[in-house]
Amino acid sequence: MNINETELFDPTIKSNIVKSAVFMTKDRSHPYAVRVSNAYIGTDRVVMATTMWELESLVAIEERNQRGQELRKHIVEISGGDELAATEIMTEKVEKINSELMSLISHTLKIDDRLDWDTKIITENYEDFLYPFPPQKKIPEEEGGLAKLFSFKSAEERAEEEFRIQMNKYISGKKDAIRKYMIEREKFNIRKRRNNAEVRRLKKSFENGEKSAIEKYSKIILANSVYPENFKPDNEINYSPYTKTLTVNLLFCGFENFPDIMKYRCIIENKSVTEVRFSSDEKYRRYEKSLLSAGLRSIHELFEALYGDFVEEIILNAFVPSNNKDIENMTAKFASGVSRCVYAVSVKKSDFENIEISDENYLDVLENLGMKRVKDKFTNETEIIKPICTKEN
Repeated sequence: MNINETELFDPTIKSNIVKSAVFMTKDRSHPYAVRVSNAYIGTDRVVMATTMWELESLVAIEERNQRGQELRKHIVEISGGDELAATEIMTEKVEKINSELMSLISHTLKIDDRLDWDTKIITENYEDFLYPFPPQKKIPEEEGGLAKLFSFKSAEERAEEEFRIQMNKYISGKKDAIRKYMIEREKFNIRKRRNNAEVRRLKKSFENGEKSAIEKYSKIILANSVYPENFKPDNEINYSPYTKTLTVNLLFCGFENFPDIMKYRCIIENKSVTEVRFSSDEKYRRYEKSLLSAGLRSIHELFEALYGDFVEEIILNAFVPSNNKDIENMTAKFASGVSRCVYAVSVKKSDFENIEISDENYLDVLENLGMKRVKDKFTNETEIIKPICTKEN
């Protein structure tokens, strides 16, 4: 069996991703939420955000992650008698992820991280109402022979009657279509007004240096940052207008959940596909590099995106789960006993501006910036450091 692009991207697979309507939460810091479910892979997750358009970005990321899981499952299901083809496709996918994990910094250097406010403004109008032309009256055909003899209505009368039936159906259908169109157009216009007002309000608040706006803007920058599948860190942000310091707490996946498949191998004898994994030492090397690179990358993205003179320093604390607990509550994620701080660094903007960063010098840069870290491996549950806190005036 040959596995082609049509089969891999079968539209019926997409239908397994189900999004609920946007609903409001009781969390003031994350008021908007959408539930993204996928019965095909058994996933059900609530995505929360500070703004409607940030929510769209986060939902898109969640959909992309679920789509990746769908494809992996689908490839196995359709491999049939061509396990070798499935193996090649799956290997190509994990090699891409592995390469991306080792090039987190070079990826972000190609991107302008500053938020383009204009692109967040919805300028288009709802599409015009379109509906088919009304039916046309058919020219009656004269009947002959017995049909004409036994017909109670003339051909013209029958044509007129058929035209009235079709016209009534047309008018009824058009009324329904107009009603639905008006409802959808109003929904679009409400969303447009709300979105544009939200964008303009946030822009104005950010440029006035308001604490909550700088925090929201920073979260949007980090939300826009695209990471390899299943690696994107969660974040918690606090801004101190007194010291002009932005504190960023990042929570990374645990070592157990870090991608460790190097490739797939096809066993011809029993027609099976097996995983070839990195050694434990190599997996840890990649894990540590990814965590350190992602932290440095986040500092770079924020300094590049935060225009104005409101942020002069960034404090970054990196956390990993403790005891492998999977906590969804954003506040609880950084609570004592739930996560461990494994490294922390405080960086002045003036010191960072002239530093060149790369996937090769990430460790030297962080050490030169005064990074504190656990003495042993990030995976040692007994190792923990105290996060750096802002010193208020």
